This record gives sequence, C-alpha cells and structure tokens, in this order.
Amino acid sequence: MKSKFFPSLFALPITAGICAAYLRSVLIGCSAGVLSAELLSSAVYGFVAVCGVAVLMALVAAFILKGGVTFKSHNIDTAANSVLYIAAAIILVYAGFQIAPLLEKFELIRLVLALFSVYAAVSLLVLGKYNMSERSSLAYYVFSAVPVFWSCFMIVVSFRDESTNPVIYEYAPKILAYLSILAFSYSMASYVLGKTRKATAVFSCFMGLFFMIVELCAPLFLIGKTPVFSLYSIEGLLPIIAYLIMMPSVMIKIIKK
Repeated sequence: MKSKFFPSLFALPITAGICAAYLRSVLIGCSAGVLSAELLSSAVYGFVAVCGVAVLMALVAAFILKGGVTFKSHNIDTAANSVLYIAAAIILVYAGFQIAPLLEKFELIRLVLALFSVYAAVSLLVLGKYNMSERSSLAYYVFSAVPVFWSCFMIVVSFRDESTNPVIYEYAPKILAYLSILAFSYSMASYVLGKTRKATAVFSCFMGLFFMIVELCAPLFLIGKTPVFSLYSIEGLLPIIAYLIMMPSVMIKIIKK
C-alpha cells in the first residue's frame, strides 16, 4: 500500500466511532428518560451493527497493512516519541487524581493503581527517550512490558467499579477500549523486543480509536438534554485520552518498513 493513501484509513474507525457514539447516546438518553423509549430497540440493533462493521474494517486494515508501509517522511520517529511523552504526562495526572482521594479515605487498590500508573508513565517516557529501539538492558525490557500489565490492571479496576451496573452498554465501550489498549501495549512491547506484530498493532489501534471515540463522544450528543458532565468521570477518561493521542503515531512507527 502506498503511504500517501495511508492517512485516509484513519477516517474509517473515526467515522464508525462517531456513528456508534450517536447510537450509544440514544441508548443513554432512553435509559435516562430524556429520549423516547421507542428509539431503544432501533438504537440497540444499530449500535451492534456499527460495532460489527468496525471490527470488520479493523480486520481488513490489519490484513492489508500486515506487510508494512514505506513512508518517505523522516519525522515519524520524532512524532512517535513526542506522543509517548504526552501520553506519559497525562497518565501522571491520572495517577495524581488517584492519590488525592486517599488523603480522606484510604483504599489499597487505589494506592496500587496510582503507583502502577506512575510506573506506566515512566515506562512510556523511557520508551520515548530511547526511540522504542532494541537495547541490551533487562531494565529497559521490563519498562517496555509495564504498560501491558498496567492496562490489565485498568481492566480489572474498571470491572470492579462497574460490577453493580446491570446496563452493559453503559460501560462495555470503556472495557473494550482498555482491551484494545492492552493489545496495543503488547504490540509495542513486541516491537521493542524485535518481534514486530504489525497486524496486531493495526487491529488494536483501529479498534482502540473506535471504542475510545464511542466512550468520549457519546455524552456530547446529549448536550441540552441532560447534564453532560454528570455522564463523565473526567479522571477516568485520562488514560483513554492518552492512548487516543498516542496510538496513531506509534502504530505508524511499528508498521513502517
């Protein structure tokens, strides 16, 4: 595939994500009583259909790009390193949000999450500093694996926080976004270890972009109908925002020939 056509591929998960976000907003609106309940059935089928199309698009993109793409630009490494730094800074802020409530009420799992998030942020900084290159250092390889385990822990914490919520579509996109982050972190670690997983990187990036947009944008369609910020956990969105910024540039670095 020619690199000049590559940027247009990102329009696929973004467009699908916006469509799914709108349908999810209808589901949320129906549950909250601000939209007609008659829309519920159509929105459910539509949401599932768009998710299926997004998965298909990600699979096709992974198949097309599994051989890599030749890019003429020399700024790919610089861009990837920059977004790694930005993502690390955002995750550090997220860690701060986890530490602050502990001053009033101590929770061991929140302390572990905060410390783990700091470790993950430092790991991203290290990967950016050394350009995600192979190095003969055990500590460096450990750093490359930390985001994988951190994303696993984020999935566990997210399930724990939503364990009493019977409405699956209210938290499923967030869980699926973290699963995509997990797969993408694995592809990053593989790249550092010299075992490039291009298809995994593409698939997880496309699915990650899709579910992150669904999670971030759905409440925005309810502006004027319900208090939007009551539907958001601002600090909970920070890791998603970090990877939304980071994934495209790092994916390009992984798949370039």
